[in-house]
Amino acid sequence: MLDGHPVMVVHAASRKGHHLDADLSLNFGEHVLKGYLRTFANPALQQQHLRHLAAAVTRNRAALAEIGVLQPR
Repeated sequence: MLDGHPVMVVHAASRKGHHLDADLSLNFGEHVLKGYLRTFANPALQQQHLRHLAAAVTRNRAALAEIGVLQPR
């Protein structure tokens, strides 16, 4: 949690300049994943990171919605 909000991180020891901090909002059907995300500054790594995140959310959509990580749109 960061300032009362859930946080997704690449890893806890991220070095300055290698990562970007952003507010995330990804739609998954009737649900949305929102929150703070630290991702890679390198565009190729950033796209790979987001693809992995999207695949994990898609595989676990029902469970993530049940616990409130995915919220209704």
